[in-house]
Amino acid sequence: MDHLALVRVVAGAIIIAVRGPFILAPAASLAGSRWLIASKARIRVAGLIFALLGLAMISSAQGSAQGAALVVSILGWLWLLAAVFLLLIFTS
Repeated sequence: MDHLALVRVVAGAIIIAVRGPFILAPAASLAGSRWLIASKARIRVAGLIFALLGLAMISSAQGSAQGAALVVSILGWLWLLAAVFLLLIFTS
């Protein structure tokens, strides 16, 4: 499995893991979201995870001849912008 496919699988698993509980258990998901944003340290850790995954998506898409590389690169930049949003705006 090449790096681009591995990054796509990890990003998809994270998206499913985050969005799935909102459908099955909305009250527990809301409590979990409140727990996550209750501390600045937790917000920074979430921002760091977003930034690392965004950088992995961007770097794995560079030099790949696959058609999905552009989409993965754009999604990586969006994840990186979300990390900047979490790290700069929410923690100040």
